[in-house]
Amino acid sequence: MGSQWSDAVLGVSKMTTTTSDLPEILQKLFLEIGESHQSSMVMHEGHPIVVITSAIPKKTRPSFGFMKGTGEILDDLIAPVEQPWDVLQ
Repeated sequence: MGSQWSDAVLGVSKMTTTTSDLPEILQKLFLEIGESHQSSMVMHEGHPIVVITSAIPKKTRPSFGFMKGTGEILDDLIAPVEQPWDVLQ
């Protein structure tokens, strides 16, 4: 609805609670959604009533240098190749 509508105009009240106040199955669901950064829809009698999404933004990987430290040098890369390449003939 955008930021133009205030909670008072829409008649919405915000509620905050801790997971310890909820049943164990909801605690597990919320933790899974928070870790996976996916959303889950709750249905009642075949109709969606609520969508649960993670409040923690997903960490983005840097596109440059994200594989730093993952490679391994197995041999000397500077020494000349003993056999000539086929493209040079």
